Amino acid sequence: MEMGEVGAGLLASSAPVTASYSSNEGASNNTVGWSGQATPDAYLHKAHLPQIHKGLQFTEQVMPGFQAKMDQLLHTPDPSLQGRLDAIVSEQNGLLSSKGRLLATPDNRLSPGEIKQKSELMARVDKLAAAYVAAEKELAAKTAANQKQAEQLANAFLGKLRKDGRSEDVRDRVKLDSAAAAQLKKDGIAEDSLRNWVNEFHHQTGLPAPRQLKFTFTDDRPCYTRGNDSVNIGAKIGKRLTLHEVAHRVEYEFPEISVANKNWVQARSRNAGCSDEPAKLKDLAPKGKYADTEIALEDHFVDPYVGKVYPDLATEVLSMGLERFSSSQELVKLYSGDPEHFFLTMGALDTMRSKSKW
Repeated sequence: MEMGEVGAGLLASSAPVTASYSSNEGASNNTVGWSGQATPDAYLHKAHLPQIHKGLQFTEQVMPGFQAKMDQLLHTPDPSLQGRLDAIVSEQNGLLSSKGRLLATPDNRLSPGEIKQKSELMARVDKLAAAYVAAEKELAAKTAANQKQAEQLANAFLGKLRKDGRSEDVRDRVKLDSAAAAQLKKDGIAEDSLRNWVNEFHHQTGLPAPRQLKFTFTDDRPCYTRGNDSVNIGAKIGKRLTLHEVAHRVEYEFPEISVANKNWVQARSRNAGCSDEPAKLKDLAPKGKYADTEIALEDHFVDPYVGKVYPDLATEVLSMGLERFSSSQELVKLYSGDPEHFFLTMGALDTMRSKSKW
């Protein structure tokens, strides 16, 4: 898939920029959280910073100007609209502060002149309220339009990412046992759909073809098991979850990515002033169905599950990042909510593409 006229048009007004990312520069650093200044050099317990740096550079390589345009669409307030809203709020507060007593006094306790003045003030207050509602609607419309443009740009970016990835078909490497085949049939999912999702994952990441990817069914909750190197498909698996579970395999094959991701979770949690002691996931995410044994470090991640702590090389960082590459809408959610997580994931992709083992 080529970038096409839509993607090219969206970037036409955005000159390529030098990849940069810091804790105090750029709107995208002030959304969810940050873990420090990205750098090409790793130092003690900061392996995530070189990975973010690689992600910034790789993003610019895949599509020059992508970061600048996404930040403009998703993280840059409209100064004109914001100025109008601020001015309305300022005038409202001024009126309530200077004329609040008059506005609150019943008419039967006011002189005719005061009643007239109160009526004029109330008319002005009503006009300001209407103007605020109109400005909010205008802001919502612009936000929706920006969101649509961001999704178009994300779609073009995914197309470029897949085009620049591997070209070898890996569908024949997907092996389903009888339990997995039966569950897919029960869920109304074609086996070819699963193979296509895995194939797309490899085209997108640029990973070498695996010797074999085994899928089975043992439980309704999908998971990857390192012991037998297999993915339990769970109930009603889809493209997003397939990318998530296959991605778990990466951190065992590329330990440097695991180390960087674990460092990132710790750094983000500490920078947010949270405890170094993990909390129960069911307390951090009460709506989730988590066991007492599932724990996570707390921060303002796109999902509390990102901070889950494992005793081995596993994390949820890469899986929760890569699953968002399943569609343009999901990619925008990740970039909008946590751009640093996006760049960390892109850095992992760049590392994967530079290695031959799998």
